[in-house]
Amino acid sequence: YASYASQPDKIIDFAGLSERNPSIYAWITVPGTKIDYPVVMAERGEDFYLTHDAFGNKSYSGAIFAESYNSPDFSDRMTLLYGHNMRDGSMFHGLRAFQDAKFFDAHDSITIYWGDVCFTYKIIACYTTTDEHLLLQRDFADDAVWKDYLAGIGAQRDLSANLRDVEALSLDDRLLTLSTCVSDQDDKRLFVQAVLVNHE
Repeated sequence: YASYASQPDKIIDFAGLSERNPSIYAWITVPGTKIDYPVVMAERGEDFYLTHDAFGNKSYSGAIFAESYNSPDFSDRMTLLYGHNMRDGSMFHGLRAFQDAKFFDAHDSITIYWGDVCFTYKIIACYTTTDEHLLLQRDFADDAVWKDYLAGIGAQRDLSANLRDVEALSLDDRLLTLSTCVSDQDDKRLFVQAVLVNHE
């Protein structure tokens, strides 16, 4: 797993952040967007950070968060992060930019800062999908389920989907999925998905 970690290009004061909220465990940056936020693990109830910021204060904008179904070290085959699609451009509103083919082609990375290392992800997909809960409704530890899911990314029914290099996905890959709501469609979600880069 060490082959996925690299030295960060900036230092995040996780000790200071943890003093304010021990549930802050990572930081996400998506170049080309305003997404540059702490990431929290929702240990107080899976929907707590829909209505509270990363420091536990009541907030309409919520926070960027993972549910406790995920491991905090990003070692799962599928890591799922949530954030609101805020009209003021904050939180995961910036994911909408990847729906534009030119923007998608020009921006292909996500950086996760974790402890004293960082993980680089290459963006491979942006599409609208159902509100299915991936971590509860699919057993990604099963190779057959994982293989089927990876194949399905490249077989999107969303004609506006933007994809790159999805045919190269393998059982060994780990994905990061950023999920946000779609305006006026409660049963839809916008996904931006990226594969963890191995530096070997």
